[in-house]
Amino acid sequence: MTSGRSNWPKAPPGVISLALLGLAATAAALLGGESRAIVFVVWTGAFACALLLARRWTAEETSHEELRVALRALDDVAGAEGDPRQAASGVLSKLETLERDHAALGALLEALPDPVLLLNAEGRILRLNASAERVLGPTASAGASFDDALSDAGSDHTLAATEMHAERSATIRLTTDGAYRSYQISVRDVALAASENGRVVTLSDVTEAASTSQFKADFVANASHELRTPIAAIRAAAETLRGVGRDNAAIRERVLTMVEQNALRLEEMVRDLLDLSRLESPIGKPVIGRFKAAQLEAVLRPMFEPLCEKRGLELEFTIGEEVDELLTDQRLVQLVLRNLIDNAVKFAFPDTKV
Repeated sequence: MTSGRSNWPKAPPGVISLALLGLAATAAALLGGESRAIVFVVWTGAFACALLLARRWTAEETSHEELRVALRALDDVAGAEGDPRQAASGVLSKLETLERDHAALGALLEALPDPVLLLNAEGRILRLNASAERVLGPTASAGASFDDALSDAGSDHTLAATEMHAERSATIRLTTDGAYRSYQISVRDVALAASENGRVVTLSDVTEAASTSQFKADFVANASHELRTPIAAIRAAAETLRGVGRDNAAIRERVLTMVEQNALRLEEMVRDLLDLSRLESPIGKPVIGRFKAAQLEAVLRPMFEPLCEKRGLELEFTIGEEVDELLTDQRLVQLVLRNLIDNAVKFAFPDTKV
């Protein structure tokens, strides 16, 4: 089966007919001494032969629109005043313009980075560019079913399912180069001829955007779970204070300590969320500057020494001798290191080194 790429340069039957008509007209124009009636008969016969040859060569029915174009060109030639050679030159000029437009359109489609396919009304592929061949695989070729091509590429999605959406677009997953990738599929109607409609299908790779969206969804779910625990502990402490802890000093002190610890935990979570928000903010651009690497230890050690002493941990900073200055955003580096040290101090075994 012929691949989609080889179909881009293929000329429609009407163009072939005009080409043969132009050649016939040129030959007829050489009979300058003949009457216009004889020349017109010659051209008409050449045009009929051109149509027959075009239909045999393409094995397709010539559309009414193509016939109208060819007959209009023939009528222009037949009704032209003056030298028949000039009329023939006009036909050839129109033909060259059509061929240039056809080649330019094919080059444009091949240059598009996203897969683009042209389908007929039955959902079969008429044309596709190189990107579509690469993404959908060998099944995607001229004359093949678009749904079959999607199925062979690892998707159970269908063209009809896409058209059911209000925006006529959907996100699907395809196997490309042995890995799953997410694509946004969009469908738009186009007119192929006077009485024939088709559809243009585009596939946009949204893998990175989908991964980012999934990461954010997972983060929100995890953050909600982490926030729920200290909130539940503080609520339980409040109920205890209203009950048995009201007249019992020891219980009251223990409950107040628990409230304080969970409040600190909530404060840390809110701080982390604010840090993340600042990192993702478009106005929070990095401020690049030079600073001494030793400054990191001077800033971070006082933050964690009390907790390290409480858990019997030893906090050790090791900076290579060759590292004297850093050229980066000091605030962001401190933020990353603070989160790493914070997790290490929380989950390290007692009496160990961090």
